[in-house]
Amino acid sequence: MKYFIFITLFFAGYFAQAQSCNGRLKDDNYVDAWSDAGMTAFLKKLKKARMYGNLISVTEAEVAKTPKGFTGKQTVQILNEFRFPNDKVKLIKIIDDKIMGITCEEAAAILLKMNHESDRITTLKAIKDAITDVENIATVLNVFAFQTEDAKKIVKDLKPRSYIYGTVRNKHVVFVVDLSGSMDAEITFADGSTCTRLNFVRQELKKVLFNLAPSSNFNVIFFESEVGYWKSQMLQATPQNMESVLRYVGNQSAGGGTNIYGALKTAFNVPNVEMIYFLTDGMPTSGDVTDVDGILNEVENWNSNKHVVVNATAFLMGNYGGDDKDGSRKLMERLSKITNGTYRAIDNKSFKTPR
Repeated sequence: MKYFIFITLFFAGYFAQAQSCNGRLKDDNYVDAWSDAGMTAFLKKLKKARMYGNLISVTEAEVAKTPKGFTGKQTVQILNEFRFPNDKVKLIKIIDDKIMGITCEEAAAILLKMNHESDRITTLKAIKDAITDVENIATVLNVFAFQTEDAKKIVKDLKPRSYIYGTVRNKHVVFVVDLSGSMDAEITFADGSTCTRLNFVRQELKKVLFNLAPSSNFNVIFFESEVGYWKSQMLQATPQNMESVLRYVGNQSAGGGTNIYGALKTAFNVPNVEMIYFLTDGMPTSGDVTDVDGILNEVENWNSNKHVVVNATAFLMGNYGGDDKDGSRKLMERLSKITNGTYRAIDNKSFKTPR
């Protein structure tokens, strides 16, 4: 209990001083989620699978075909094909890393599809960590008439899901973030608020670090032309280490080139790493290897015995001279695919380059 109180008070004070981006991402910002045609075909297969009682196996097979994730709307569509709460729980375990996030309104819509409040309670336990706007949790609680207190207990200490990182459950994880000059590009949100790419990503990184379980081991790597890291190895998510890493994150500034090869090599060399969250807004411009195929071949070589999962994100909101958004998206998708990870591409559609 003392540990929890210390962490809560520390982060509350830190975020009050450091948080500077108020904008929110929307479904439309996830520009490379499943396509409408892909979802239509997937949902048809689920409807057919329900007749034969193999919804779970069909879902596993379909999700394995692509590293792309699901928007909130798509998540609702999939969950609504699963009528029984225990099946919804199994589904969430399968697609958890693929869920970009759901709003409280979307969560309420899922729960309202169930007639019995006991089933809603079971389902709420499964979907709660996917919620991004926890300040609107009353919308979820309003679907309960008799088990409201039980629902309140479930969401009592709920923290918002990171738009970029989701909910990190792995116990040995390394976060790798681009610091190149293009990360200073200004981004604009749907509500008109603005901040830089780096400031938003830094805010999301702090959020996900805050959400790590105390038993987790982690490290943070930043890269531009050179590669720097918080520590030479992973450390436990203790209050002291959290204070140290947040200062490290807060002191970073954008500038220089994009040494993707060096950053990946450093991350793969971290002892005991099991999962890497890799984020960039560009293409390789510096380092020992700048050829995309060469970098991916090296990753496959490093990973031949390690089996490290790379969740790769192309964070492309805003505009910066020399942006190769299509190239960055393709690179991150390929990186996540060869490592069995999840791929995200985040952009503001009004700024999206023509394809």
